[in-house]
Amino acid sequence: MTSRPATTTSQRSPAGNQEPMPAPPLPVDAISPAPQRGAWWTLVGAMATLGFILWTVWAFVIPRLSGEVVAVTAPFEIRPLSTANDAVIMVTPAGEDVALGPDALLSAKDLYTFRGYYSDGDPVLDLNLHREAAERFRKAVRTHNADGRFGIIVNGKLIAVCSDINFSDQRIHVNLSPLPAPDAEEAFARLTQ
Repeated sequence: MTSRPATTTSQRSPAGNQEPMPAPPLPVDAISPAPQRGAWWTLVGAMATLGFILWTVWAFVIPRLSGEVVAVTAPFEIRPLSTANDAVIMVTPAGEDVALGPDALLSAKDLYTFRGYYSDGDPVLDLNLHREAAERFRKAVRTHNADGRFGIIVNGKLIAVCSDINFSDQRIHVNLSPLPAPDAEEAFARLTQ
């Protein structure tokens, strides 16, 4: 038996010689997988960039929508008024003496954000509390303070005695009405230190 030689497609050159026809080109990824890996790394890089952008928005932009972030070391306290012997006497902006409890119900580390603004010319302070601080404050309001009056201390100075603290869920709304505007601005600035 004789074997037939394999036939190849040939093409005639301009000189008239028979030349073999070149094979069709292979797909790019069959020759080298590098372009496919490059596309994969591009996708990974794009996803990492998107993740970083979303994290930045979550960590820095969204908290700003509810107010300024309170510095953990800010000199801020809310104390109940007290008639006990261990009470601390402080002077209000109006010049009257007030006896405050020795322990703070809330401090700067209990706050998340705040918003200081003016409503009808009176300074107002909205405080957003951490969940555990809100529960602790709610319990303290029920047990500590029958008349619901509190002293707000910023930078070691009593800035207001409030009897109309509106407390809802994790937010406290305080009207600092007798406080002059420059002192209110200083108090707002101290919360971000």
